[in-house]
Amino acid sequence: IIIIYTHIFVHKDVFLHNHIVIYTLSCIYIHMYMSPIHKHIIICVCSYSYIQM
Repeated sequence: IIIIYTHIFVHKDVFLHNHIVIYTLSCIYIHMYMSPIHKHIIICVCSYSYIQM
């Protein structure tokens, strides 16, 4: 079982004028089943970038 989750959040910064911040959150969830072992792996990557208007 592999689940990939991506969320993008755009934020107009009030304090830094004319800047837009884009946050990206990506999570990968891997569930491997090898009897009698269950293995769960969660990898999350969060990044953000500034855009000057």
